[in-house]
Amino acid sequence: MVGKRPGNWKSRPDGLPLAVGRTYYGFMLRPLAFANAIAVTTLVLALFLLALRVASPSAFTFFFNAQFFGADVRSLLPSDPPLWKVAAELVALLAGAWGIGYLWAILYNRWAK
Repeated sequence: MVGKRPGNWKSRPDGLPLAVGRTYYGFMLRPLAFANAIAVTTLVLALFLLALRVASPSAFTFFFNAQFFGADVRSLLPSDPPLWKVAAELVALLAGAWGIGYLWAILYNRWAK
C-alpha cells in the first residue's frame, strides 16, 4: 500500500493489515455463516450418535456414560423411542444450535469492536 494509512487502520505486530477493503480491520464473524456451521456440525454429531446407537448399543452406552464422568445413566435412555420423537428432537436441537450460533456471532461482532 502506497501513501498514508487511514487513521482507523489497525495492523498486526509485523505491520501487515488484518483485513483489506473493510471499514473494520479486526476479526468479524458472519452471523449467518457461523450459525449454519454450528448447525451442520451439530447435525453431523447427532447423526453419528444415532447411527452408533443403532449399530452398537454397548458402544453408545459407553459414550453416553462418558459424558457424565462414567456415571451409569443407562436408565435415562428410552429403550425404543418412536421415530417421530427422534425427528422432532433433532429439529429442535438443530434450531437451538442455529439460534445460539447466530446470537454468538452477533454478540461477538458487537463486543469485539
